[in-house]
Amino acid sequence: MRLILCHKNFSFPKSVQIPEETFTFLCWEDFSVGPLGDWIDLTEFRRSREAFWSKSTGSVLPDGSAMPYFVWTQILPKFDLVEMHKNGIDIDDAALPLEFDDAAPVATEIEVWRDQSVNGVIFQWYLSALLPTMGIDLSNVSICLFPQANSEKFTEKFWSEMLCDMPNRAYPARAISLSDWQKMLQCWEAIANLPDPIDASLHKTSDKHALQVFEVMRGRQPDALTGLNNIQTRILRATSVDWKKMARSIGDAMVAGGNVDDHVPVNTLEATLNEMAKMPHPLIEKRGVGPMHKCDVRLTAQGQRKLRQIGENI
Repeated sequence: MRLILCHKNFSFPKSVQIPEETFTFLCWEDFSVGPLGDWIDLTEFRRSREAFWSKSTGSVLPDGSAMPYFVWTQILPKFDLVEMHKNGIDIDDAALPLEFDDAAPVATEIEVWRDQSVNGVIFQWYLSALLPTMGIDLSNVSICLFPQANSEKFTEKFWSEMLCDMPNRAYPARAISLSDWQKMLQCWEAIANLPDPIDASLHKTSDKHALQVFEVMRGRQPDALTGLNNIQTRILRATSVDWKKMARSIGDAMVAGGNVDDHVPVNTLEATLNEMAKMPHPLIEKRGVGPMHKCDVRLTAQGQRKLRQIGENI
């Protein structure tokens, strides 16, 4: 069994075919935000991540119930109930998608596909911590590095050659040394233990992509002067004294983080804004319920003072 593990940056054509006994899993987590400090205890780590993401109104199902937290989804072969019904396939005869926790320990071959974005780098660091806890020998795990973050630019032929592991595939998977895996684990531990200082030796021996991760993740820590992290500051700057559509504030905050190395997804910005509106001394006032395009936001007096504190004119 061959497993391909990739981050949510990747997307695949609907019609692409893959060999039997090849399964592709997509990781939906965004490790560049939220708590990472409980990673040694996987149960506690999962609980803290679930609590973090539950703050987002995007984590609510249409019936109002909380969306279950999940990290991995089998993306290929596709399991599409609607398509099966259209094609007259009996659901009882269909092979159910695999569970990552069951498939990974018995896989004979594992490839990690990642790009060079902040999330792509952290994704590989995370796997250096996760896979050994599942009994997986890292010497049997290979890495396939994509230079581009936007996988939608690639053709169906490209994906077919990659997924079928053709000799002429554009980006071959390469084994890496156990010492390199150990270095990744040290990097994961470094960002998980922030705001503790990152060991100077890691700075000296890390490439520019790892250094970019360190820079971004340090910015996620509360500022000594304001107590705000860089996402909260971004949202504060995108909100005004007068009422403004919440969706507009979120959009402006996203544009403010235009650097591809520090992209923050909509649901993270939304969750952060909601959190700022629920502080003991709220920085933002919110009116309305439901989707953010139906809600309005504005700075509270406390939020205005905080904005002046960071040197912004109102």
